[in-house]
Amino acid sequence: MAEKLQAAQSPFTSQYQVSVKNIEKANGMSYRGIEIADQQSGMGVTINMDKHYKMYLDGKSMDEIADLVQHQALNAFENKPDVDVSRVEDYESLCSNVMMEAVSREKNAEYLQNDPHLDMADLSIIYCVNVSGSREHGLGVVTVDNRLLDSMGISQDQFQKDVLDRALPREDAGTAVSP
Repeated sequence: MAEKLQAAQSPFTSQYQVSVKNIEKANGMSYRGIEIADQQSGMGVTINMDKHYKMYLDGKSMDEIADLVQHQALNAFENKPDVDVSRVEDYESLCSNVMMEAVSREKNAEYLQNDPHLDMADLSIIYCVNVSGSREHGLGVVTVDNRLLDSMGISQDQFQKDVLDRALPREDAGTAVSP
């Protein structure tokens, strides 16, 4: 499928890279997806191929499915949210824009191996950054993972300390500092 989309190249130009990815999400969700990345902007869309595979098993031709995926990708690029990648490009901005999300620790044991997290009872708190300029076209979120922190030369421990220092009240200040 990825080869078919890459070969079509209309309307995808050499500006786009098409590949197959295994996507791991929180709460035990995972899927195989086709990623179409705009190499100029660094942004991309990943289309969950599970329902498309079911269509194939139900008799839909590979060409029809490729056309559908291509249409979905073009629609996603045309209606993409305003994205501010500067929120994850430098460490200070990353810490200033972080959000915390509670997920089931048990359901996410494998997923949590690659993400900094804070365990609380049967939950784990993971860290995300909203990179959307507005919610008009949906929320664009980047999950903070070890790979991102490694690229900045920051340890999990340091990141969590810096985030919690910003989020929790300081005894000396008497008030909470919010990101």
